[in-house]
Amino acid sequence: MKREPYMVVEGKGVRIPIYEAKVTAKGKVYNSFLLSFYRAGDRQQERAKSIEAAKARAKKLIDELAAGTVHVETLSPAKMANLESALGMLGEIDTPLLNAVRDYTEAHKILGGNSIVEAAKFYADHLAQNSRQIVPITFPELVEKVLADIRQDKSKRYIYDMQARLGTLAKKMTGQLRNIRAETIDEVIGGMKISGRTKNNFRTCLISAFSFASDKGYLPRDAKTEAEYSKRYKVADHGIGIYTPKEMKILLSTVHPRLVPFVVLGGFAGMRSAEIARARWETVHWKSKAIEITPKQAKTASRRLIPIQPVLASWLKPYAKDSGPILPGLQDPFHLSRTLRKAVREISFPLVHNGLRHSFCSYRYAVLKNAGAVSEEAGNSPTILFKNYREVSTIKEGKKFLVDERSGQEWFSLKPSPARLREIREFLSKQIPL
Repeated sequence: MKREPYMVVEGKGVRIPIYEAKVTAKGKVYNSFLLSFYRAGDRQQERAKSIEAAKARAKKLIDELAAGTVHVETLSPAKMANLESALGMLGEIDTPLLNAVRDYTEAHKILGGNSIVEAAKFYADHLAQNSRQIVPITFPELVEKVLADIRQDKSKRYIYDMQARLGTLAKKMTGQLRNIRAETIDEVIGGMKISGRTKNNFRTCLISAFSFASDKGYLPRDAKTEAEYSKRYKVADHGIGIYTPKEMKILLSTVHPRLVPFVVLGGFAGMRSAEIARARWETVHWKSKAIEITPKQAKTASRRLIPIQPVLASWLKPYAKDSGPILPGLQDPFHLSRTLRKAVREISFPLVHNGLRHSFCSYRYAVLKNAGAVSEEAGNSPTILFKNYREVSTIKEGKKFLVDERSGQEWFSLKPSPARLREIREFLSKQIPL
């Protein structure tokens, strides 16, 4: 157990403890007092007969030691050597020991015990990144630069999406880009009367725009942007939307002949809107009864073959050519969707987003009962197909409708009537405008 001093005399930054000690001489025990201190790194002790004498000697020692070696009672020679080395390093930056210890202690508390050196490196990197000139630009000006950049090598669909969403945001955020905070973004996007999924789509476009700004020097590089700190919205899972065979029959008999290939390629081949927009007659192989989806067409950039079902052939053959686009003048999937909605305004049921493709996958799986085979045709993984398209049910006309083998067979038997074929041939002969 550490022995406590009788008293401590302090002054001029020097501390000298005084211990009470017993001395035996000629069989008698005398009280005395022991002073303990360091001089030039060596521990020394002096004895005094009384406490008054010890206090007087301690004050004199303080004057002697104040200008030289600092006294610390518990310092060993090794510790003293470390102290001298530390004082030498602090001398290089002209910082007193007390200041260094105080700053280190405060920084240690702020960092919660994490490395002060790593924190200093991070701060130095931060200063280096922000030392370069940040070019001022308004958000609408940034949008114009982003759109000009993506027009060089991005798809029409991506360009249209970015143009529509960023254009909407540019009307609401007109100030300097560097002044836009996550709170502002949350207020703008959160105030839109749209679904959570659509809000997230706006946020994704904004993140891409802010990333472009970082690359071009309008925001600091290698740091998260305010767009990335903005709110991500919850998305309700309402399942997939499909058409019943009855609805598909109405759609096929109602839609303008020009858009029939779009409807049947989606509903009887499961092609995506973008794939249909890029489809050409050169990839429709009638002899082998397959439609080739090239890597350039596909969302997954991989080639696949889709069997031409008899129902698809019955609708598509009247339009067949040796070459050229299947849907001339409708190369944009967004334009296709808008045109379809315009062409079938009189139907009694709402159009469903991606409903044709979802219907194909659901009915095809119900007939084949083979997720692997259907995934190859649709260009989805078997896991996704099994999860989304197995035993699909929905509410139609107030009743539950279940996709089963019977409804699947009905779906793939919706061939055109003679009257509808005559209407299509008349359109093709005269090219009646939409």
